[in-house]
Amino acid sequence: MPLITTRSNASARGYGAFLAAAASSTSFESIATATASGSQSTITFYSIPSTYQHLQIRILAWGGSNMLLRLNNDSGATQYRGHGLIGQGGTVYAEAPGASSSIKCHYQTSLGAGNNYPSATIIDIHDYVSTSKYKTFRFFFGKEDNGSYNGSVEFNSGLWLSTSAVDRVDLINNGGSFFASGSHFALYGIKGAA
Repeated sequence: MPLITTRSNASARGYGAFLAAAASSTSFESIATATASGSQSTITFYSIPSTYQHLQIRILAWGGSNMLLRLNNDSGATQYRGHGLIGQGGTVYAEAPGASSSIKCHYQTSLGAGNNYPSATIIDIHDYVSTSKYKTFRFFFGKEDNGSYNGSVEFNSGLWLSTSAVDRVDLINNGGSFFASGSHFALYGIKGAA
């Protein structure tokens, strides 16, 4: 059963690679990966197995737009909350955008002349199978946009106001833009302590 799909006639698909039990009870296991071909505006991990305690997504991407996170395809207008700490060049500031139908988790580097550096992001989704509490997540990302921002780094956290177990994650290139060809997405499961 495929675990990844992309939109806009995408060719990238991924299948779960369920590995033998690791020696450590707190190990990471690869669930699925996708590499964009330049025609996807959304990467979706779905049918996520419920056998882990947490999820982690690692991303190297270009696209020049905010990337948004949505869980279980829930686009309710007030379902997500977030805040962050941003360092951009020599400036540091905080943001708290308020309630929304998704949450910003990444600002992608524009792919252009002389810019060969993708934005790098790590997203942790905590206790994703719990049905007794809201889901929390954190994002850490950095980018160099060919000197136009003198580089930036962000540390953000967020909340999805639902007690549903997470079995789908959408990563959306805001504004209908496409993820640039070669952008890479990897989903991992994190085993909890025995």
